[in-house]
Amino acid sequence: MYSGSLTILLCSDNTALKRAVHACPALPSFSHTILEESPSESTQLAKLDVLIFSSIPANLQKIKNSCKKSALLVLCLPPERLATLDEESVDCATELWCATGSDAYLAGCCRKLFALLRERKEAQLTSIYLESTINSVPDLIWYKDCAGKHYKVNNSFCLAVGKEKDQIEGRGHYNIWDIEPEDYAKGKYICLESEETVMQTGKTCLFDECVKSKAGMRQFKTYKTPLRDEDGTIMGTVGVAHDVTNFANMGVELDLLLRNLPFGILIVGADGRIVRSNEYFQHYFHLEQDDIVGKIYKEWCKNFFLAVRPHTHDNLADVDVCIQGSMRVFEMLTAVIYDIFKNPAGAFILFSDVTKARENEKQIQIIADTDVLTNAYNRHYFYEVMNKKGREQLSALVFLDLDNFKGTNDTYGHLEGDKVLQTTATLVRQIFPDDILVRFGGDEFLLCITHDISMNALSEKITSLLHAVHNTLYTSTISASVGIADARDQSISLDELVHRADVAMYRAKKSGKNRFCLYKP
Repeated sequence: MYSGSLTILLCSDNTALKRAVHACPALPSFSHTILEESPSESTQLAKLDVLIFSSIPANLQKIKNSCKKSALLVLCLPPERLATLDEESVDCATELWCATGSDAYLAGCCRKLFALLRERKEAQLTSIYLESTINSVPDLIWYKDCAGKHYKVNNSFCLAVGKEKDQIEGRGHYNIWDIEPEDYAKGKYICLESEETVMQTGKTCLFDECVKSKAGMRQFKTYKTPLRDEDGTIMGTVGVAHDVTNFANMGVELDLLLRNLPFGILIVGADGRIVRSNEYFQHYFHLEQDDIVGKIYKEWCKNFFLAVRPHTHDNLADVDVCIQGSMRVFEMLTAVIYDIFKNPAGAFILFSDVTKARENEKQIQIIADTDVLTNAYNRHYFYEVMNKKGREQLSALVFLDLDNFKGTNDTYGHLEGDKVLQTTATLVRQIFPDDILVRFGGDEFLLCITHDISMNALSEKITSLLHAVHNTLYTSTISASVGIADARDQSISLDELVHRADVAMYRAKKSGKNRFCLYKP
């Protein structure tokens, strides 16, 4: 949903760095402009999204202060310079890169930087969602810590207490509502006690609360929910108070809420039938209000959803829908609605179209794990997957290095060299279709044998591969040297397996090339 144009300032004479930055694809839904110049008074620093330096400018702190808060600043320096950076330079930089890294390293750094930029843009969008949502509803909304201090409130809350947000945020109940503790104790107020109840029970509670506002005494139906930290610890509460002093506007307020929330919404009654939808929902699913009102919600879901994939949170799921011949993915949030007597009165279902986001996530994962040239997995994938869940599946690790590859590049050019690498990968996959091929670097490949196979049978297949490589790729020059490490002993680490296969490969190369060797201590 978030889109726009990004501006990148590249101050560098590092050719590899320039190449990596220019080659990095734009973020989904974004375009970017790369400026190659040194920052000066004419440079509009406040409009830059990314700044990349291969040397430290004298006025680095001033440059940082002149940029917008969301701007990312990268220092790409030689190792010896990185090791001697002062504290101020480290604090200014979002990331520190090694200028002597390989092309693949710099390309990976650029991709990660762009991914970080995307995360920040998404966080910014989430903040906009939150502010726009809570400030578009007439109910009072607030967030408190466990001590009762208010850390965020909406505009309706400010209107009710007659104060600005800076007079509210960071302060407690008595200061905000201008009530003395003695008066609170004598009255029928339960605001503070209800907060304790919510934190003790650890669940959403509904309360009837009387509040003395600027408009006089008001009666609220207040929902309060505990806020939990990443580890599940309750760190405060969020409250939503609906003014029921006058019931005349309740229907109008509900319509206002449905119209202003930028999501598809369904409301289901206590009998399980759909009672209302908003315009976003009707637009998403190409349905009219009359097409769905009165239908049993669960039956409608069975007929309409092709697949439902629950998230780790029970009330969230991704659903697949075919709309006018087009596959769409929606994130669906389900929340129970309680009546005044705290009984379930229906459900509130929110739909957000995440089709593009899910496609982008898959594509980003593919890009992160795959070597673009050969479509083999890359080194990052090898260590990430094999270390976490693949080591026990390995029965053998094969290290393949092409013989005389540099000569092929020098004689026929790098494009032909690329074809050699692509063809090699194809040949390996043809002979080992069920195993994992990794381009380890340059003209080196790792083959992860993930099924049970004897060393004799593996040796026969490797012999076939050597024959195929030598007779397919420039017969007179290209061959392969292969090292094999037995991986069935689970006590051998992944790094040690790579080392053993590498040692065996070099033995094969020293023995005349175009052959394989089994690792022997």
